[in-house]
Amino acid sequence: MLMKANVVELVRPGVITNPLAYWATHIGAILVTLADQQRLTYRFYGKTIPEGVPQTLATLCGNAPVNFLKMMDGAIQNFGMQYFLSTYLMSTEGFPCLRQLLEAIGKSRNVDLISPTVSVGVYVCGKDSRSGQAFLANTQAYLFGSNGMTLNEAARQIEYADLCVLLYPQSGEHPIALLGEVEGVRGERLTWPSFWDEKSPHCCFGIGVHRGLRGMSELFTQQLSSGSRTIMRFGSSHHVVSDFHKAITTLISQMSHSRHADLHAEEGLAEVMNLVRHRWNDPIDLLIEELQSMSMLSTMPTEQQMDNLCGLMHVPSIVV
Repeated sequence: MLMKANVVELVRPGVITNPLAYWATHIGAILVTLADQQRLTYRFYGKTIPEGVPQTLATLCGNAPVNFLKMMDGAIQNFGMQYFLSTYLMSTEGFPCLRQLLEAIGKSRNVDLISPTVSVGVYVCGKDSRSGQAFLANTQAYLFGSNGMTLNEAARQIEYADLCVLLYPQSGEHPIALLGEVEGVRGERLTWPSFWDEKSPHCCFGIGVHRGLRGMSELFTQQLSSGSRTIMRFGSSHHVVSDFHKAITTLISQMSHSRHADLHAEEGLAEVMNLVRHRWNDPIDLLIEELQSMSMLSTMPTEQQMDNLCGLMHVPSIVV
């Protein structure tokens, strides 16, 4: 049963301060998706590249169909949004969105999630991904709103959750884990009671792309018979989404044609793509590490944004 949602507010991302770090986040998220998401037809560390052959962009493109990335465009938009959010929400541009989300979840549950927290991390989780499996197996944390249940104790119930926000308390105890769902293509589903009926009861938020919103964004909490869910959605032409899709299109062009073809891209994206082309024959995990290092140039939110929520980023191992 769907009940009335709370007042809708706009999502307010920060201003882009470092174009190089900004676009490294986007391109890095796509490459991590290809290396980590196990539900893709063509990917690294799967059956696409023969055993014993180096995992590089050159060998992936050489062993997959010419237009393989275009064929998986929808899957990359959907799964890739999880990996993008895990870095973007910790950046100067994305952190205001994370703060809004936490404030809205706290308000819906009548609890302060900000003041007691000294650091925060955002992680891809769930058994669909290699890093997600490792995260759930190795992370000691209490599930938010579960009366002290740990991630390990709820393992079977949360194995398909998409995203986890870890809040580290001042007390030095285990962090608090807030689980959520990500819909990178069909964000309208986040308001369907039937959608949440099939998800873990421990999920308290959803983030998605809703084409009907166009360039707008929204944040609200809706009450379901199973409890409240806080929803953050961006329209398909909102820059948070359209820039991610632009990065996918740029990679499709490079991987479907010649990497030596002329590259017409804006500041930041051009430099990142030149690095990708330069590292075409290098191990993919080294390229991902370099892109992550570049993206972290923009992962320390300012004091004004943070107030009591400090910006120590707990970076997960992406390629395991």
